[in-house]
Amino acid sequence: MPRPERELAGSGPIESLAAGLRELRRRAGSPGYRELAARAGVSASTLANAASGKHLPTIAATLAYVRACDGDPGCWERQWRQAAAECVGSRPSGAADDPPYQGLLSYGVEDGARFFGRDAMRAQLLKLVERQRFVAVFGASGSGKSSLLRAGLIPALADGEPVLVVDQFEELFTHCPDPARRSGFVDRIAAMVTGGATVVLGVRADFYARCAELPVLAGLLAGRTCPFRRSSRTSCATWSPNPRARSG
Repeated sequence: MPRPERELAGSGPIESLAAGLRELRRRAGSPGYRELAARAGVSASTLANAASGKHLPTIAATLAYVRACDGDPGCWERQWRQAAAECVGSRPSGAADDPPYQGLLSYGVEDGARFFGRDAMRAQLLKLVERQRFVAVFGASGSGKSSLLRAGLIPALADGEPVLVVDQFEELFTHCPDPARRSGFVDRIAAMVTGGATVVLGVRADFYARCAELPVLAGLLAGRTCPFRRSSRTSCATWSPNPRARSG
């Protein structure tokens, strides 16, 4: 029998989201996290942390939890975004209407002008894109790889440079149970690369082995991966003033 979870310490947006996830799991019959992990294709610790109430989980972890419990992903995506917005909105009064820091929200293409702190990583990725037609960026969940691709890479591409960016590529495994469809999707990507298109994938690091199981994808990955790490405390101290200075 699964051991009971710790009581939630507060009643803010993060705790409310966690309480909702726990209730969803209870309605699904209170399956253990190992069972949920097998259904979702993510680790048990990722799912347990999503409902811990200690921090806002990534949207990918939240939706993996929801799908494993047969919940409505669309409904829960809205709930997650509402919780994230409330977390950002809880900053001290008097802050600028357009805050320089995204907090728990990821950066989008429109945030390129205030995307700081990953200059070396962005430069490395741009060089790879210039040299080869396929690049796969692997990073841990919540590491910021989606922000790098959307706010770092895409705005920096030269005008007229066509690049297909496929973020959260791990959903090919978590959302598509049909091996033939997965292989077919990879075959189409390979055909695009062979035909001269440039393709960049964003993939959770714990799905590297699953990617390597597909022969065509394994061939594309050989020598064409870009590991992405979380920001260190030192690097944050170096770059953090820039957005605030840019915002005035």
